[in-house]
Amino acid sequence: MRRLLPLGLLLAAACTGTIGSKSTTGSTTVDAGCVKNDNDRVRLALTGTCGSCHSAGSFPFFASLATFEATLVYNTQWVTPGHPESSALIALLHGQGSGTFTQMPPGESYQALEARGAAPMPLADLEAWVTNLQPQGTSYQGPNPDAVTIRRLTAEEMTASLMQQLGLDTSDFVYIGSNTNWRNEPLQVSGGTFFVYPPDRAPTVSTSYGSDQESMRRFEALGGPSTLNYRARTRELSPAALQVIVQMSQVWCSRAIAKPGNTTFFSAAAKTDTSAGAPDKVKKNIAALWLSMLGEPPADDQVTDLFTSVFQRYEPKGTGPAWTAVCSALMRHPKWLTF
Repeated sequence: MRRLLPLGLLLAAACTGTIGSKSTTGSTTVDAGCVKNDNDRVRLALTGTCGSCHSAGSFPFFASLATFEATLVYNTQWVTPGHPESSALIALLHGQGSGTFTQMPPGESYQALEARGAAPMPLADLEAWVTNLQPQGTSYQGPNPDAVTIRRLTAEEMTASLMQQLGLDTSDFVYIGSNTNWRNEPLQVSGGTFFVYPPDRAPTVSTSYGSDQESMRRFEALGGPSTLNYRARTRELSPAALQVIVQMSQVWCSRAIAKPGNTTFFSAAAKTDTSAGAPDKVKKNIAALWLSMLGEPPADDQVTDLFTSVFQRYEPKGTGPAWTAVCSALMRHPKWLTF
């Protein structure tokens, strides 16, 4: 039986033509009929090497030409027009990056790829492209159906992500209460730590989760669905969802900070470190939390701003409230709330 390809793949195959084949110099050749401009020539050439990691997720540079230009080509964080020597993209390809990853591709340097004839295009050509980069176009041609879109996190994604990022688990949200079951055994019940519990989920231990109405109301406020209650999922960022998110950011962050030996949260500093006594440790811990929660390394000025305007502002109340404020600010960041 003939296997039918999705329409998008058929169109891509028809347009890209010889993309992926190599010339005698090792460069990827591109069907000239498919190239919309010089940026598109570079995008199509690099897609085979870079697109597998960078067509979706946190850095979807190669999802489309519009995305490539908006997020990489004309983003001065990565490319300085006319100056390849000061462009972070070129530095990464030379293995001289300054962020979490100092080399791209991470497995084998671009120079090594070029040396064995496997680079999609010569590094000198990429540097020349940056040197002669054309100004960004300003014409609007309507919505682009191929553009990268974002959505807010679901209730399940919020709770799972926050537990992982803050070093929490379900045991941090229960305590042995005075209630007992029909066997007169003590029940574990969700306590005053603002748990979020889907009503359709079966209890994994002998708990009173199933009757914890407040936890289920929070889940509903975050847009969570319930098959048992015939309630569909909602994705809007409603006032009720925002209220729960703000409360979660304060209570869950505070719980993570108070948790003994929580190395997930305090990876570079200790709870007792102050801005006066160990400013470098505090800033390094802020940077680690930023990377963990927002999925990208922060710039130095972003760390400094969070340090001075949030941590130091709340530090007179104690380092616990200061770290809670930092954590809450990151959780309420648009990049944490969306995917």
